[in-house]
Amino acid sequence: MIVGFFLTFWGTALIVLSMKRHYRQLFVGQNRTENQKIGFRIAGYLGLAAGAYACVGATSFGMGLVWFTAFLNVAVFSLAMVLAWRGNPKRVRA
Repeated sequence: MIVGFFLTFWGTALIVLSMKRHYRQLFVGQNRTENQKIGFRIAGYLGLAAGAYACVGATSFGMGLVWFTAFLNVAVFSLAMVLAWRGNPKRVRA
């Protein structure tokens, strides 16, 4: 199950990095190329599919999808907190 979580988190993080706004938010002053965007998306969706497969493989089909959905929620919430914490450097007040 832990493998399913890390694959789901990895896939979600790569999909987040494929978005221009979030990439610039995490890597200030760097621009991503179109090839990076496509690569991040493909790897992200493959990571999500592998995470779902790992969760279903560890348990039954129905319970595996429940675990995958739970892991997906945790991953999205964690990444949202990192993005909120990282913030936009131009808007941060001292």
